[in-house]
Amino acid sequence: MRAGLKTSTRTVATGLLAGWLALAVGIPARAEEPKPCLDWGSAAAVVSKEKLVTVEALTRLTREHLSGDLVRTMLCAENGRYVYKIVVRGPGGNLRNVAVDARKPFGP
Repeated sequence: MRAGLKTSTRTVATGLLAGWLALAVGIPARAEEPKPCLDWGSAAAVVSKEKLVTVEALTRLTREHLSGDLVRTMLCAENGRYVYKIVVRGPGGNLRNVAVDARKPFGP
């Protein structure tokens, strides 16, 4: 049993040493990758700069095109463009997930 404990302790110590060494030599962490969805603190500036449809307009358009109410909205970068990932509540109360282009949500 003590041999198993020594091996386990050695494995943990090796993992900790490797992590510390990676930080010491400056290997970039995965956290530096761009986030696909924006927090609303930074999304407003992107909407303005990129001339995207506002959430207010998206709410109106969702009612017109999907006959439902907008419940949740996220602005995300996807394949070099911006999309709104939305949750829509239909007339019967059912929820559905929809992704629409942030410049022209429901077509031309």
